[in-house]
Amino acid sequence: MNPLIYDFRRTFLRFSVLFFLAIFILAGIGIVYSSYSSIAKNITQKTNMIAGIWEENGTNIIGYIFNNQGDGVSGKVEVLVNGSLIGSTSTQTGYFRLKFPLNGSELSKDLEKGIKVVASTSLGYVEVPFQVQYIQIGAVQPSNQFISIVHENISVNYFNSYLGYFGYAPNNEAFSLVDGKLIFLYLGNSGEVNYSVYYGYSNLSEVSVFPVSQTSATISKTLMFAGTGEGISIFHVKMSKTNGFFTVKLVLPKSNETSIISSRYSALIPLEVDVMSSFPSGVSLFATLFPIIFLYLVYSMISKPLGSGAMEFLLARPITRDSIYINRFIAGTLTAILSSGILTLSIGLTISLLYGISPPFNFYGLIFLGITGDIMGFFSLYTLLAILIKKTSGYLGLSIVFYLIFTIFWGTLALLLSGGMFNLSAIERNEYLLDYFNPGGSLSFSEYYILRAIGEVNSISVVNPAFVVVSSLLWIIVPSIIGLIRFRRMNLI
Repeated sequence: MNPLIYDFRRTFLRFSVLFFLAIFILAGIGIVYSSYSSIAKNITQKTNMIAGIWEENGTNIIGYIFNNQGDGVSGKVEVLVNGSLIGSTSTQTGYFRLKFPLNGSELSKDLEKGIKVVASTSLGYVEVPFQVQYIQIGAVQPSNQFISIVHENISVNYFNSYLGYFGYAPNNEAFSLVDGKLIFLYLGNSGEVNYSVYYGYSNLSEVSVFPVSQTSATISKTLMFAGTGEGISIFHVKMSKTNGFFTVKLVLPKSNETSIISSRYSALIPLEVDVMSSFPSGVSLFATLFPIIFLYLVYSMISKPLGSGAMEFLLARPITRDSIYINRFIAGTLTAILSSGILTLSIGLTISLLYGISPPFNFYGLIFLGITGDIMGFFSLYTLLAILIKKTSGYLGLSIVFYLIFTIFWGTLALLLSGGMFNLSAIERNEYLLDYFNPGGSLSFSEYYILRAIGEVNSISVVNPAFVVVSSLLWIIVPSIIGLIRFRRMNLI
C-alpha cells in the first residue's frame, strides 16, 4: 500500500477523529438550530405596529398597523393597563388614535404599571408595551418590543442594533424603514403641521454626522390629528445597497427647530443577517476544540514513535526520513482539510434547510479557510514540538500549555494591552492584532469579514487581507520546515 494512503487512513479514519468530528457537527447543528428557534416565531410574523403615547389633556395614543410591505391593514386595537382592558377602537386604514381623560398622576401610575397596545388583524396579532418611570411627551421605546421592524417581506419583532431599520428620539419621533417606505411617527407641538423630512445614508464610521447628500423624501400619505401635528406619515425612500447609517432629519419651520435620528442600516434583510451570523457561531466550537484532536494525532504519529524507539525501527527499512515526515504531515493536512470541509458543508446545509436561504458561496469559502487555517496552524506547531522534544510527556505538557495560551489567555493579553475592560475599541483592535501571532487566529479574521459584510462590525484598521494570508501561511509553513530540518539531523538513539 502507498505509504501516504496508509498514513492518511491511520489519521482520518481513526475512531477518535471520526467520533469527535461527528460530535462537533451535531454540536454545530444544535447551535444553529438554537439560534433559529429563538426567531422562528418572528420569521412568520405578518402584522406590525408602530405607536406613540403622550399626555396632553389626557392620555393620547396613536399608531399604525402595517403588513410586511408597509401597507396599512384593518383590525381591532385594544389598550390594556396591568392586563385590564381600558379602551379599544377599530381601523380600516391601519391608522388609529385613542384618548383617555386621565390626569397626570393617574397617567404616571398607569405607565409605571405598564400600558400595552394590542392589535388583532386577519394577518395575525402584534403588541407594543409601554412602561416608563418618568412621564414626558414622546414616542416611548422602553423595550425591544416597542417597534416592529420589517424589510422586504421579512418581519422581526425584536431589537437588532446592527440592522438599522428603526430609530427613535426619546421626546418626539420614531421611524420604521420598510422596503422602500419610511413610516414616520411624530409627536409634535401644537401648530407644527407643515414639517419637512429628509433622509440619507452614511458609512459606519459616521455616527453623528448627517450625510452631506440629503434627499428630500417624497410624501406618499400624511395623517394629522386635529391639526396639532401629531401623526404618522409615510414617505417613499430609496433603499441603499450598502451597509451604513440611515439618518432621518425633521425640520420644523414654524419653531425653526430640527431633529436628527440615526440608526445602523444593513443592505441585507433581517433574516439574511441572522443566516450569515449563524454560520460563524455554528463552527466556532469545532475550530476551538478540534486542535486538541490533532495534538493527539501528532502524539500518535510522531511523538510516541520517537519516544518509544519505533521510529528507529521504521527507518531500518528502505525509507527516508523525508518520506516519513512529509507523508505524515500531508496525511494530517488532508485530515484537516477533509474535516473542515465536512463540517462547513454540514453547517451550511443545516442553515439552508432551516432558514430557506443559503449562505453565499464566498462565506462558505471564508469559513472553510478559517477553520482549516486554525487547525493547520496548531498541527504544524504540534509537529515541531514533537520533533524538538523527544520525550512524549514533555511534548504533551508543552503542547497543552501552548494550546491554553493561544485559546484562553490570548484574549486576556489583549485586555491587558488595552489598559482595562472599558476601552472596547482598543480591546477589539488588539485582539485582531494579536491574532496575527496566534496559530488559531485565521477563523477570527474570517468571522470579521463575514460580520463586516452584513454590517455588524465596523472596519478595523489593523485587519489587512494581505497580512491575514501571510500570517496564516507562515504559521503553517515555518514550523513544518523547521521540524523537517530538525528531523533530518536528530539522533534517534
